[in-house]
Amino acid sequence: MSSTTPEKHFVNKNVAAIHIKAKLTLAQRKMNNVLLYNAYESLLTADEHQIPVPLLCELSGVDGKNLANLKRALSGLTSTSITWNVLGENGDDETWGFASFLSGGQIKNGICTYRYDKGLARQLYHPDIYSRINLGVIKKIRTSHALVLYENCYRFVNRGRTGWWDLETFRDIMGLAESGSYKQFKDLNKHVIKPAIAEVNQVSNIILEMEYKRTGRSISGIRFLIRTNPQLSFEGVQEASEIDKSPVLKRFLKIHDNKTLARKMIMEVGEEQLTRNLDYVEQQISQGKVKSAPAFLKAAVQNNYISEDTRKFERRIELDKQVQQMRLLEDVKIKREQKAREIDHAYSTACIEAIQITFHQLDPDTQKQVQEEFLESESFGSFQVTDFRRNGWASRMILSLAIKFWMGRRAPLPCMANVSRKFGVEDFEAFKAETNRISQELEKI
Repeated sequence: MSSTTPEKHFVNKNVAAIHIKAKLTLAQRKMNNVLLYNAYESLLTADEHQIPVPLLCELSGVDGKNLANLKRALSGLTSTSITWNVLGENGDDETWGFASFLSGGQIKNGICTYRYDKGLARQLYHPDIYSRINLGVIKKIRTSHALVLYENCYRFVNRGRTGWWDLETFRDIMGLAESGSYKQFKDLNKHVIKPAIAEVNQVSNIILEMEYKRTGRSISGIRFLIRTNPQLSFEGVQEASEIDKSPVLKRFLKIHDNKTLARKMIMEVGEEQLTRNLDYVEQQISQGKVKSAPAFLKAAVQNNYISEDTRKFERRIELDKQVQQMRLLEDVKIKREQKAREIDHAYSTACIEAIQITFHQLDPDTQKQVQEEFLESESFGSFQVTDFRRNGWASRMILSLAIKFWMGRRAPLPCMANVSRKFGVEDFEAFKAETNRISQELEKI
């Protein structure tokens, strides 16, 4: 398992926050989403917000070893002037506003502290018109155009389509207003829209399809049809509201007051493991064995510290599972081996019958000649010769060599595949190989 599962994080994005018009790098856009996710609950109540630098880097996909890039990206968020339009459900402009992404901040002792302009914070905090932006998707997206398109389309996922955007508005949203490139729609479509759609459809939990409308011969507006991507729907995702109700989260916060970290760990390891880790940490704290409870809790979750009684219990469960698995495999093995014997026996019987029929069609002199020719074809032991003299071609001691001999004489012998199919086995050799594999698995348990 990786150190995090970011696809299980969501961030509330106000329409205003989504439909911004600013030139940002891909790293800055991703970082902006993570910072908003981290600060959302206290946007209106706190002047400053904090997030551990490693967590910021992890969730935004930024190289945590290159702090210079991190600092440049954060500084850019404080110096980038943005404007935004709060768009109605049909894509119509309602309110125009302007600000910078961050009003300031600092990095000290591994903690990033940052501030929002109060007016921007009020604009960002509008739960009624927020969509759920998936940070796991954001981390996977590799181009700025794809990220902007995903953010702008995902708010409409429940409606199944965006509103109509005129091309000037769309260029603004995509950060192309000041660029001289892509003035023609065919260039915009070829170099921006189509690649962005392809990337969103490949890595995100939605699938986009563009529609356009014309004014005369020119394309004057576009919109996007949206449907969920069944291949990337992220099963088992918990939303923040569900996690906040969890008793485990409340227990976590009594020891470590970083709610972002608490949510992340619940999403990463699950409530069941975290409960066992908390049991152990609380036990150690009550015994006075812990110097720094928050640090110890984080280490306990990351390394899965649990009590010895719990560990013994888990070992017993694991042992019981292994025993059960062994019994199931042994049962499968026995049944397969039994079927293989039945197929072998049926094939042998059919071969004996076919050989005897072919042999008895020969005249007596030829029969005798064929028998002697067969005995001279291999180095038979005395027991094999005696059994052959007594039982003829029905002797199973020489059957495999007899089949080989009569195949050389092009006798009409049965096909193993036809025999095995009667027992529901299409490929007998593959069937035996799988049985051998099961036997090897049993030896490992």
